[in-house]
Amino acid sequence: MLRRYIFGFSLALFYLVACKSSGPVTQEKPEVIEEEEEVIFQIGEVTIQQEENDGESGITETYDFAIAPEYKGSATRIMDLEHSTLKIRFDWEKQLAHGNAILNLKAYSRPVDSFYIDALAMIIHSVTIRENGTPKPCYYSYDGEKILVRLNETHTKEQHFQLIIDYTAQPEKVEDEGGSAITDSKGLYFINPLNEEKGKARQIWTQGETQSTSAWFPTIDAPNEKLTHDIFVTVADSLQTISNGEFMSSTQEGNGLRTDHWRMDMPHAPYLVALVVGQFYSEKAEWNDIPLGYHVDPRYTNSAKTIFQNTPEMLSFFSKRLNYPYPWPKYDQVVVDDFVSGAMENTTLTIFGRMLQLGTRELLDEDYEDVISHELFHHWFGDLVTCESWGQLPLNESFATYGEYLWREHKYGRDNADEHLYDMLQQYFVEAYGKQVKLIREDYFHPDEMFDAHSYQKGGLILHMLRNYLGDQVFFDGLNLYLKKFQYGTAEIHNLRQCFEESSGEDLTWFFEQWFFKAGHPLLEVIHNYDEEINFYTLQVNQTHDLQGLGAYRLPVKIDFHFGDSVYSEVLDIRNSGEFYNWEMPVKPDWVGFDASNQLLAKVREIKSQEEWLAQLKYSKLFNDRQNALLYLNEEADNMELLYEACAISLTDPYYRIRIKGMDLMKRLEPDRIASFSMLIIDQAENHPKSATRAAALSLLAYNPISELDKTIQKGLNDSSFKVNGAALNLLEKTDPEAALKQAEKWAESPEDALKYTALGVLAKSTNDYSATFVKAWQEEEGNKFYLVAMISQYLKKSNDAGITITLLNLINDFEPEEDDDFFVVLFIAQCNQQTEAKWQDIKEASIDNPIRQAEAERVLQRIIHIY
Repeated sequence: MLRRYIFGFSLALFYLVACKSSGPVTQEKPEVIEEEEEVIFQIGEVTIQQEENDGESGITETYDFAIAPEYKGSATRIMDLEHSTLKIRFDWEKQLAHGNAILNLKAYSRPVDSFYIDALAMIIHSVTIRENGTPKPCYYSYDGEKILVRLNETHTKEQHFQLIIDYTAQPEKVEDEGGSAITDSKGLYFINPLNEEKGKARQIWTQGETQSTSAWFPTIDAPNEKLTHDIFVTVADSLQTISNGEFMSSTQEGNGLRTDHWRMDMPHAPYLVALVVGQFYSEKAEWNDIPLGYHVDPRYTNSAKTIFQNTPEMLSFFSKRLNYPYPWPKYDQVVVDDFVSGAMENTTLTIFGRMLQLGTRELLDEDYEDVISHELFHHWFGDLVTCESWGQLPLNESFATYGEYLWREHKYGRDNADEHLYDMLQQYFVEAYGKQVKLIREDYFHPDEMFDAHSYQKGGLILHMLRNYLGDQVFFDGLNLYLKKFQYGTAEIHNLRQCFEESSGEDLTWFFEQWFFKAGHPLLEVIHNYDEEINFYTLQVNQTHDLQGLGAYRLPVKIDFHFGDSVYSEVLDIRNSGEFYNWEMPVKPDWVGFDASNQLLAKVREIKSQEEWLAQLKYSKLFNDRQNALLYLNEEADNMELLYEACAISLTDPYYRIRIKGMDLMKRLEPDRIASFSMLIIDQAENHPKSATRAAALSLLAYNPISELDKTIQKGLNDSSFKVNGAALNLLEKTDPEAALKQAEKWAESPEDALKYTALGVLAKSTNDYSATFVKAWQEEEGNKFYLVAMISQYLKKSNDAGITITLLNLINDFEPEEDDDFFVVLFIAQCNQQTEAKWQDIKEASIDNPIRQAEAERVLQRIIHIY
């Protein structure tokens, strides 16, 4: 499962407040240690209220009391669900599913005379038992969530029988609303069922994680259950069906209906059972005789193959890296509308949200390859070997997140992968500011709580540390052992530890206890010093986090001493705070790399000279070293000559992201110093193979325009990349505002959002009457309107026309929020009203001698007051 994120356009950012990530902070005065205060909310209990009314006085007393979360381990196995046969058809108008489920069962271990089957918000028509081909009467009760089945006689684990349930699934009556990662829990979703929504497909799809499969067919809905199944789905002849496993047959039923048969004969968890119905463009491919399918909205026919083009290579790479071939009979990837999460790794059938659907030109600027690799890697970690309980979720999600790194490392190189690792670290730190919990935790209130930056990003970072500690051979041997030992079954974290201990011959309890069973992370201050009188290099490593609460971490760390082209390395096993490490060295190193493998999950503050940071930028082969040097120089460096040299180094860096960060650093220089790089910047704007670099170069030219840029601008406006087009338009706005407005007027009508929003950003800075353009954009926008509100707000700051102001206020103030994300839109609308009110109040006060103008101002103010 990929967590659901809010995706937006990274365009027209003039009106947004940038949140700048910072790397290691460096200080020159070691005696002043001021770590950023972290506010930690440890969620250990929830306060609820109970009201009591005596029924006579009408007085209600409220009592507060706390409930601690219960321990939620693995589900107790009463029954073993071996196989399910499902026959299902749909009522689109009423959004119901009529089904018949045959569950092949036996007692798991102890004899049983009764058991529960999960079935959420269903109508149960009948329940019967068939044993040895003979139907038997069955006594049952149903409470809206579970069916209690009472057997006529006690059954042992040797007795196999079938439970047959006729039912109607009512997904719209499921009451659990989901959470932040998986925003709904209906299990079965009818999208545009009456075909009334323009531009949206008519679809049915399922989402079972965490425990919602039981909302569309009765089952034992726990991650430590494994089953095989046959699904017979009856649909209109015009619709496609896609499900787990292999397509077996299709039978015409008459009246324009047919029944498709899908069989999954390899066991997997119930939450991974999936079904999709709709009309798609399907691109077929193959890998090692295994069929692959890429299914998208027919409007994206031309880019379907490009979106998923690396799937065969991913399959080859992961199979080889794990020494375990892809274990399933086929692999379909389908993009649906209104998905309730980012993506879902249903076995052999990954479902993605529509954010994955990009046109051919859009794919030049962005892709969701991390999502694709993440879900595919789940087919080993999560699908083949499944966490036995939701408290063990990192066994699924940490691995899938680390799979993103492994793919990038293989396909695009270490710099690219390490950049992704750095982003993962920052995502974890953002969450850790307000939440620090153990990675493995069985005391959650709702399983959705587990889907966080701890289970994903922190877990992936921990696996990276473990790989560096053990070495590649031992690490991947351990993973192979884990997969083979628990294939088609379930596992918990100690199973993983034992596999790594077997492959390494080392007791790894300390590592797992420290990283998987302890909340938080180390805060380190590393002080570098070279004493020229005695030729000693000293590192002082202080662990500045709460030592009483967290204790000192054990941190195996590699140290590299760089002398020109020579490197001397040593590994430290840091176990305490305030330790000093000394090396006798006849000459001072050019620079010293602490954590030379760039693998620590820690906040590190290094104190060393500006010259050492510059040498690190110039000579290090690792992305994080060079990025951290740039971050330091950008924040702390006061030597402008050194800063100029850093810009020159970064602009020729082999990795394009360092070049982009160097262009940001260049904004600290004087205009004439920036101009000295003009030819190099123009060359990157026109010729660099990465669109992000071309766009960054154009943006830098807009920050410090020079003459004779017409050719560069025109090339940018005609570039195949939308991102470059937008940057070129912003540059044109600086050199020729009238020409920029004319271009923006054309692009404001574009069906391509990337062009349209950049153009609207330019128009928003004008005093011309573009109210009709903004009204049209508002009416056409079917998604989140945050950026439009931001642009309208900017436009209203410029416009002094009362009619225009009232038209646009009427537009945004009629907005009715429907989604959780709309909360931010409402906040922005309120801010826009406040700013407009202050502006027109000033106009009213300044127009005391102009009654007409005062009346206009009053009209605007009355509209604003009406809103409040």
